[in-house]
Amino acid sequence: MKKFFTFCFILIATILITDYSVVAQTAFGCDGQYYVGHSTGFGDPNSGSQELDKLTFPGGIVSTNPVTLSPGSIGFNAMGLNPVDGFIYAIRYPTGGAKGRLIQIGKAPGVNEIDMGEIAALNDNDISYAGCIDRFGEYYFTSGDRLMKIISPITTTAVEVASSGFSSFADITIDPTTGQMYGSTNGSNNWLYTIDKVTGAVSGAPVGGDPLGGFFFAALFFDEAGNLFGYRSGGNFYSIDKSNGSIDQIGSGSAYSNADGCYCSFGRVSHTLAANLCIGLTPFDISIEVTNESPTEDRTGLTYTLAIPGNRFAFTETPAVIAQRLFDALLLPTNNSAQVAISNADAGINNKIVVNNFQVNSNSNANFDLELIVANLGGPYIPIPVQSEISGLPVLIGSTDLSDNPFTSAPDDSTALSFCVTLPVKLVSFSGNYKNKTASLNWVSENQINFSHYVLERSSDGTKFIHIANKQSKNGNSSRAYYQYTDDLSTVNEDVFFYRLKMINVDGSFKYSNVIVIRKSQKSVTGAIVSPNPVQIGTTATARFNADANTTIDLKIVDLTGRVLSNQQTKVFDGFNSVFINNTDKLQPGMYLLMINDRTTIHTTKFIITQ
Repeated sequence: MKKFFTFCFILIATILITDYSVVAQTAFGCDGQYYVGHSTGFGDPNSGSQELDKLTFPGGIVSTNPVTLSPGSIGFNAMGLNPVDGFIYAIRYPTGGAKGRLIQIGKAPGVNEIDMGEIAALNDNDISYAGCIDRFGEYYFTSGDRLMKIISPITTTAVEVASSGFSSFADITIDPTTGQMYGSTNGSNNWLYTIDKVTGAVSGAPVGGDPLGGFFFAALFFDEAGNLFGYRSGGNFYSIDKSNGSIDQIGSGSAYSNADGCYCSFGRVSHTLAANLCIGLTPFDISIEVTNESPTEDRTGLTYTLAIPGNRFAFTETPAVIAQRLFDALLLPTNNSAQVAISNADAGINNKIVVNNFQVNSNSNANFDLELIVANLGGPYIPIPVQSEISGLPVLIGSTDLSDNPFTSAPDDSTALSFCVTLPVKLVSFSGNYKNKTASLNWVSENQINFSHYVLERSSDGTKFIHIANKQSKNGNSSRAYYQYTDDLSTVNEDVFFYRLKMINVDGSFKYSNVIVIRKSQKSVTGAIVSPNPVQIGTTATARFNADANTTIDLKIVDLTGRVLSNQQTKVFDGFNSVFINNTDKLQPGMYLLMINDRTTIHTTKFIITQ
């Protein structure tokens, strides 16, 4: 499970329910998944249908995976997922002046909403909106301005902890790493408070003031590492700094009505897989970090598997070396090389490793490295996604865990092994100029050993390049070679052109040159730089340049594959300008292009995001 998340939300509607407590159910389990419950409309939660969704998070768009509910017409709220038995518990909306009723929800086919009976400690017609369950299986929920508690095992016998002083908590949640309770309110000050779960006392001031207004946080979630996330009723998802309440939007999805969320991140075993952002042809390490959040349970007899797709990478070390490293990290009970198997998963290279008898001690965090090398050269060096798996875990906490990329916010996502291959050829210079409706391109190279040819490419927007011409290598040795090409632009209407060279080795491996820009007309934006450069990850930057007139410009951030990551428009004035660049704080480490377009010319400059 990643240090991030996969969501779980629940629908809300209300109908009388028969006692189905004799029906056997299958538990959801404490596997770190997030759920949300909600009603299908934005009106009365006692009318319409109730839905339960498990959410995934591909590419910043929250996708729903419906969980079948039967009978599906019972409106409920105050959801919690119990780590002791793996079931979701919730409280029905009261009907006909009665008290709320406790519901147990499982995921077996057929009837899976079990009415456990009326909660006598509730007042008539009180609606419980907020609920959560701690690591010991104790169920907390609100009723008006009261914080209520059901001691494990969960029954209909509730007791009042104390009056919270708030009658408008939208959700409450507990940090699995500290036991601290937090609550989000849905009034005019709809934001985050700390709550003493022993006394019910609420902090005198919110952890953070709500900078957005309007939609409130209908559901709060913690991952196993203690990172806090929130879903707003309008459909956006945020990471929340629990120390100061600052928020950062990380995804968006559908708006929900009468919604609540639940999760279970207690006792999780999770692991991450990290690699260098740029891999060359020399051996390199990938780093695996394994965490067991359970305070008492050692996880033994597990299996660790990493199979790398394709035929590009191979393990370099022997099973004995790897076993020693795992034993030193307390991830193997004995230093036994027979527990480590390296095999040919694809194309006859050693690109699969299986570790048997893998273990993770309770309340521990362990690290180990595996050494890889690029085993096959040639062809385009595209990023290779890799992801390992730990299997053999208890079903209740999820029998398997997929590795997570610790440098991204998406849950359980693979880690890309990206290449920075250096070819022997050295490009000494690459330049060009425009005259008489043609662009004259010139470049000089050295050290063309085992080098094949150049491909000249052109673009009118700096992102989409087309093939223009090929130039074969002139010298197969270290001597200097000169190249020239004239590009006829008489039938091309654009004003600005981008050129680059694709330099291809005899084995098919290649790399790109820097991009040069040629303009038919005079530049209107000059001297552009990004400050600071490099930019530290998670921080902001500005563009500084001179303009020769008052105008409106477009600023784009483009990665080296040509993807546009950010686009903004702003007014500039004749003379020196300093413009804030949007979204640099959201970029991962690497090199990027800033493109400045004043509608007649385009100026580009490189900048780097670094750790």
